[in-house]
Amino acid sequence: MNQTDALNPRVLSYIRQGSLIVGGVGLVLGVAGAFFSLEQFWQSYLLAYVFWLEIPLGCLAILMLHHLVGVAGVS
Repeated sequence: MNQTDALNPRVLSYIRQGSLIVGGVGLVLGVAGAFFSLEQFWQSYLLAYVFWLEIPLGCLAILMLHHLVGVAGVS
C-alpha cells in the first residue's frame, strides 16, 4: 500500500469502521469490569492512561531535544 492508497475513501472507511468496533468492544468490557470491581477498574484505567500517555510525551521530549540541538537532517 502506498501513500495514495491510504487516502482512498474506501480504505479510510474500512479503518474507521474497524476502529469503531474495537472502541465499542473496549467500552463494553470496561463497563462490565466496573460492575464487577470498581476499585480494580480505576486502578487498571489509571495504569492504561499512564502507559498510553508516556508514548506521545516521550516523542515530544525527543522532538524538543531535536530542535534544541538544531539538527538539520541526515545526509
